[in-house]
Amino acid sequence: MDISRIDGVHEPSLNQPRQEEQRRRNVEEVRASDGVNISAEAQKAAEVARLVSLAKKIPDIREDKVAEAKERVDSQPSQDQAVNRTVAQRLLDDLL
Repeated sequence: MDISRIDGVHEPSLNQPRQEEQRRRNVEEVRASDGVNISAEAQKAAEVARLVSLAKKIPDIREDKVAEAKERVDSQPSQDQAVNRTVAQRLLDDLL
């Protein structure tokens, strides 16, 4: 049996290291050119979200105002019950 056209095992060529070096350069170029651009609209949306988050942390009832109102009511001389109810109702309306 005669097998023709077999040249044997080829020696490593110099193309392999060159290809590897070129691949490394390409990777470095891509890394150098990578970046993120955030649009002005996205920046505004992020700022709005941050401010909404801060606003949600503020308590709905201001304890200092409630204490001040209680002190005012307590410091008043005895008044008519109708007046006290009216004042209390207005305070509740303002707070809620």
